[in-house]
Amino acid sequence: MCSSPAAAPPTAGHRRGPGPGRRREPRAAAPPGPRGPPRCTCRTAVGGGRVVVVRHPRGCPDRLADEVRDRLRRHGFTAQRWTSTTVDRPCGSLAEECAAGGVGLVVVCGGDGTVRVCADVVAGTGIPLALVPCGTGNLLARNLGLPSDPATALDEALAGGDFSIDVGRVQGDGLPPTRFTVMAGAGFDAAMVRDASEVLKAHRGWAAYALSAVRHLRDPRMRLSVRLDGGRRIRRRARMVVVGNVGALQAGLELLPRARPDSGRLEVVLFDPRGAVGWLAAAAHLASRVVRRPGAAPAAGGPGGAVSVAAGSLEYFGATRIEVRFARAQDREVDGDTVGRGARLTVETEPGALRIRLPHAPGAVPARSGAPGGTSHTAPTAHV
Repeated sequence: MCSSPAAAPPTAGHRRGPGPGRRREPRAAAPPGPRGPPRCTCRTAVGGGRVVVVRHPRGCPDRLADEVRDRLRRHGFTAQRWTSTTVDRPCGSLAEECAAGGVGLVVVCGGDGTVRVCADVVAGTGIPLALVPCGTGNLLARNLGLPSDPATALDEALAGGDFSIDVGRVQGDGLPPTRFTVMAGAGFDAAMVRDASEVLKAHRGWAAYALSAVRHLRDPRMRLSVRLDGGRRIRRRARMVVVGNVGALQAGLELLPRARPDSGRLEVVLFDPRGAVGWLAAAAHLASRVVRRPGAAPAAGGPGGAVSVAAGSLEYFGATRIEVRFARAQDREVDGDTVGRGARLTVETEPGALRIRLPHAPGAVPARSGAPGGTSHTAPTAHV
């Protein structure tokens, strides 16, 4: 397993502005939010320490690895240390490299699972992470607005700056504390992830999850309770519970439309369609999130600040700490990896704990005019 080197909790020092003589910041408009706009820390390639590249061998073939080496050299990163992931060491020797000191940047070549274990190591250390999205879902990269082409995503990020984003921290019975960057959940989604064919994932990507989902449409509903920020327990039945640091799935499908990676809080959805009418209402609502222009978020008025939509098929909450208890042990997943069955999940946010290298601020939509450094346009806050 990858274990994180000892590090102090993130402080304001990890978000300091650029000092004298530093490179120009990329111009980016940050979205409005309770914690104010994310702040960019600019950096230089020369003298910034060595680069550790964590490579998932299946997701990052030799041709892409060569291109990553070349892109790094073009940006002045000549001191590169490469390490490959294995089943027993899912982030390679990253923890040892960071513990030894002198690491100026970590580049992750893989999917959300590889990003998660690497983020677990570097969160709170101040070492920035850059993404080469070459996995099945690449949801963190998509939610941060990176290009889908892996080498282009790295190239644009290296020309940008460092921004602080939140991570989640989850634990439960039989689940040691671990960080995540995308989502953690239980029930329908975890069973879907568990039963997705590895062969289909390799050749058809997310189609493997869709086929697996069909097999679980008739799974029984769960009896559960949710406690938000130490408040009273909210008792529900649901087919799925998901806690997210970001909200969009493949094809722009917004499962958690109010989730933002720099908001300092986590968003929760209980998914509970009942019968054909409920499934159709839920599908129609989620599909509408793809084609409808986002607007302002409505005021939440239900128990625990809940918002219920699609005839009660989806119920949304938000908090910094979420405790979920199930009447029976359920399948659980963290960032697309199954983590075993259990009857409890406790999830907390670590605001600004992860520094990540991006071409623009999280939530900002970059101008694609072809001219570097063009103005960015802030995406409006989504409504449920």
